[in-house]
Parts: sequence; structure tokens; C-alpha cells
Amino acid sequence: MSRVMDYIHSLFDGDSSRAIPPLDGVLAPNNRLDDWVPLVEGLAQPTDLAVLHGQNQFVYNDGDVLYLHHEVGATRVQRFAAAINALATLPDGHVVIGLANGELLKATLDSGPTPGLSVQARVCQPELCGLTAITAAPDGKGVYFTIGSTEHATADWVRDLFDKGVSGSLGYWGFDDQVTTLHSGLAYPSGVAASPDGTTLLVTESWNHRVLKFRGHAQPQASAMATVLNNLPGYPGRIRARADGGYWLSIFALRTQLVEFVLGEDRYRTRMLAECAPELWIRPALSSGKSNLEPLQYGNMKALGIEKPWAPARSYGLLTQLDGQGQITDSMHCRAGGIRHGLSSADTLCNGRTVVLSVGAGCILISPENSPAKAET
Repeated sequence: MSRVMDYIHSLFDGDSSRAIPPLDGVLAPNNRLDDWVPLVEGLAQPTDLAVLHGQNQFVYNDGDVLYLHHEVGATRVQRFAAAINALATLPDGHVVIGLANGELLKATLDSGPTPGLSVQARVCQPELCGLTAITAAPDGKGVYFTIGSTEHATADWVRDLFDKGVSGSLGYWGFDDQVTTLHSGLAYPSGVAASPDGTTLLVTESWNHRVLKFRGHAQPQASAMATVLNNLPGYPGRIRARADGGYWLSIFALRTQLVEFVLGEDRYRTRMLAECAPELWIRPALSSGKSNLEPLQYGNMKALGIEKPWAPARSYGLLTQLDGQGQITDSMHCRAGGIRHGLSSADTLCNGRTVVLSVGAGCILISPENSPAKAET
């Protein structure tokens, strides 16, 4: 009972890291993502997308298959031996691909009616199985990457959350036969982006609900330079630099009071993980409403056949826009009653329009023509 009261008090005094800030100000809920246009639909296991530099084309995956999307549609490029965990593109046109079997590849995207890949560099290490994000170093001589966990596969991210995992890391690959760990002991880093001048890196730390700033060079550092964003209302995922010096930050799920409570109840959480199917856990999710066995909070009950948009969110769609200093300036939402949830990554085409991957809905959305890089207010 004392722990219950401590938790209730923490919601008011703000001393606990489990106190969740409200969606307010620039994060006030809206329905902007509902106006975005489906570009690719019917994806079963998508994880990432990346725009080719200076083009209106982008690569994306569905499980272990890589696709190229261009003006007339999508073309299958190649099937790999394992699922694709993360993608990035380089200024010279190369594509960097991280696979779930621990392989990290740099490849040339062959042009032509049936595009293919020519691998230019490859490295394979067991810890790379947990790779979650890749970004190009501004000098083009390597890539930075994040590893979410060395204890759980990326598909088992919820278990890492409930195990309170801190085995994630930030690393660098210079397109040779080894990788360098720059910082370890992170609570599931899910995204990394380099500043245009290459002096700093922004890294999202999902389980600590924050964005960190590191020195932007390929030498190990003892600690982060600073915390840019702290105590976010959701779990931050991938972050991508924009041409205007800002960033896109995807929030793949919202925090809820119920999940935070479960995280503080070790005995209950241990039994839940051992005795219940993962899809029935009290947990954040990338999609919801697909089973009548899902845990239900009273506020999620449908009235007149409708789930209210202000209901407690088991899954949610939230894309935020950051300025050059990493502060949130705008946000686009798909609320509890929608399906465009579990946003994985966003990137901007050369025409200024933005594409975003919704893992929960299995689709890629593009911003309306009248709001190219920033949704209308």
C-alpha cells in the first residue's frame, strides 16, 4: 500500500521519473496525421525508411525485403538473409543497411528498370543484431548507429522495457572490418542524427524518455554533453535531420499511468511476463484494437460504437518537429480512435513533402501538398 501511495504522491509533487507530463502546448493533441495521404499500404513487417539525398525517391523495407519507391510506384530491390532493422542513405547515393543477423552493409543502389544492390563494405558482429538506427556522418566517411539492447532482439523491445534494460549503445562504423563503441549503458537508444556541421549527435533514449547530445566524432566519450529533451510524454524513436537544420522525431508510443505503475510493481510484472502472452501484457503497443482480449482501461470503452480520441492510449501516432537546438516546435497526431499509430521514422523528400512510416497501420504516409515540410497550424 505504501508503494501505491508513494506513486500517487509522485504524480503531484513531480519528484518521480514516473510522473508523465501532459500533452500540452506544442504537443497538444490534433488530428493532422489523419489528413496525410497513404503512399504505400499493406506492409506486414516494416521497420524503417530513408530518402535518397536530393531525390524524391526513398528506400523502405517489409521484413527482409528492401524496396525502392519512386515517382511511378515501388520496386523490389533485394531479399536478405535476415530482417532489416534500420536504413540510412549517404550523400554519395550509397545505402547502409542493418540486418537482424548482425550484418551492417554499405551498398550501391544499381539504377535501371530492375534495381539491385552492389555491396561495397560489410561488417558482422553479434552485438549488431540489436541495431535500431543509422545515420550518415556529415563527412561521408562513416555512419553512426544505435544498438537498443544486447539482451533482447529488436522485435522483443517490450520485454527490454519491462526488464528495465540499459544495455544499449552508440557506435561508429568507418566502412571497414570493425565498429567502435562510443558510449554504452543506454536505456534502449532508438535513434541518432548528426548536426549539419558534424559537431554534435542527438540520440534518443527510449526507456528514459529523453534526447541526449553527444560530441560528433568517432572517438569514445565518457559521458553525454547534455540532455536536450527530458521527461517526454512518450517513448522517442528515430530522429532524422531536416534540410532546414531541424529534425523529425518519431514518438512510437505514449507513456501511460498504468504502464508506469506496472514498471514499479516488480512482483506483478514478473508474473505477467511469465504467465501471459506478450500481446496481452499491460504494455505500450504499436497498434491496438485487434483483439477483444487486450487489457482495457475504463476510459477505452467504446460509447455509441466509437473509441473516444481522448481515451487512454494503448497505441498512438505522434510525429514531432524539432528546431536546430533540439526543442519541439510542432507536432502531428493520430489519436486513440485512429489507426496510424506506432510511427517508426520520418524523412523529407527534395520537393519538401514528408514521408512517415506507421508500423501499426502497416503503411507509409506522405504530407499533403499544401503542407510540404511542416503541417499547417
